[in-house]
Amino acid sequence: MEEKQIKRIFHAEDLPDVLTMAHVAMFLGCSVSKAYGLLKLEGFPHTVLLHRVYVDKKKFLAWIDEQIQKKW
Repeated sequence: MEEKQIKRIFHAEDLPDVLTMAHVAMFLGCSVSKAYGLLKLEGFPHTVLLHRVYVDKKKFLAWIDEQIQKKW
């Protein structure tokens, strides 16, 4: 079964200050389950509160920049 992709957010300024994994998926253009897969990566910035995952926008964008720098 193919995973459904959700609406994409193209600009970082359109993101709220505290993200859910659905926001992360919308920004990256992937499914929510693939976004949850990022939690397995070392250094992915997140907080778990009452079984829900939250991501600080600034830390998330800095993490993405770091990943891009590693690739280049």
